[in-house]
Amino acid sequence: MQNEQFVLYCYNCNLENSKEQDNCEICGTELLFNVKTEDDISNDPIKQKIPDKDINTDITLDEMIACILEEDEKNNEIEFKKKEKYIETQSLVANFLKYNAIHFPAFLSDTEQQLILEDCINKLSIKNMPGGSYDKISGPSHGFSYKTGWIADNTNEIVPCCIELAKNQHEKFIMENKDLINHINNNLADGRLGIPNDFDSGSLWARMYGPENGLGFHTDPPGCGWVLVISIGADIDFQYYLKNSNKPCDIRIKSGEAVMFNGEILHHGIKKVHENTPYWWDETIKNVEHPFTRIGLQMRIRHV
Repeated sequence: MQNEQFVLYCYNCNLENSKEQDNCEICGTELLFNVKTEDDISNDPIKQKIPDKDINTDITLDEMIACILEEDEKNNEIEFKKKEKYIETQSLVANFLKYNAIHFPAFLSDTEQQLILEDCINKLSIKNMPGGSYDKISGPSHGFSYKTGWIADNTNEIVPCCIELAKNQHEKFIMENKDLINHINNNLADGRLGIPNDFDSGSLWARMYGPENGLGFHTDPPGCGWVLVISIGADIDFQYYLKNSNKPCDIRIKSGEAVMFNGEILHHGIKKVHENTPYWWDETIKNVEHPFTRIGLQMRIRHV
C-alpha cells in the first residue's frame, strides 16, 4: 500500500497549502484536508519545478509561488529574446521594379504605422498644401511639411521620428541587398537611376488624401532626386513612367508599405485612393482638424 500524506488543500485555487491555517493565503477560501499518495507527489508539477529538492521534502507556499514566478520570468525572458532576435534578423522584403523603383510590401507593422502617424500629429502642424489634380479628380489640400523649404515651419515643430525610422530601414535594405544593388548600379544605361546607398534626409513632405483625391503625373523639382514614400491609411493605385516610355507602371500600395524611386526623373502620380482604412485609423485621427483617409510620408534622399 502506498504511503499517504494529509495536506491542507484549497479547492478554489487547486493548490496545496503547507502552512497550518484555516484559510488559503491566496484567495481566502477555507482549507480542507486532502489525501496525497507517493504517486501524486512524484507527479506534482509544482514539485518538479523545484530545483535540487528531494521529491518527498515539504516546501512552503512562499517557496512554491517564488519558484513558479521565477520559472515564468525565465520563460518570458527567453520568449522576449527570441522575438528580439527575430526582429533583428527579419529581412526587409524589397521588390525591384522597372526603372529601379523599389516596392517594400511590409515596411511598417500596424503598431509602427499608428505610432508614426500619432507622432506626426503631435509634433507637426497641418498646413495648406494645394496639389495637382488627376484628370478631373482634385489633389489634396492639406498635409505636414518639415524642413522642406517649400512651406515655412512653425517654431514649435519638432523633427518627426519617421525620418530616423526611414533611415534605419533604408540602411537595412542596403545591407541585405548590397551585391545586387552594386550589380545594378554598375550596369546602368542612365546613371540617374542608380539606387542610392546613403539616406541623407532631414525633411518631411506629407500630403493628406481622401477618397475624392488623386495626384496628377509630375516630376519633382530639380535637386530633389530620390524619394522614399511611406503610405499609411487607405490603399492607393500608384503609377510612374520614364519619359518617352510606352505606358505607366501600376502598383497597388497598401497601408504600411513604401516605395522608393527617383522622383526627379520618373513621372509619377496617384490614380485612385481607395476607401479602406486600418482598424485603428478613426481613433488615431479623431482630433485632427482636417479628416483624411491616407497620408504619404515623403522623405527625399540626396543622391551624391
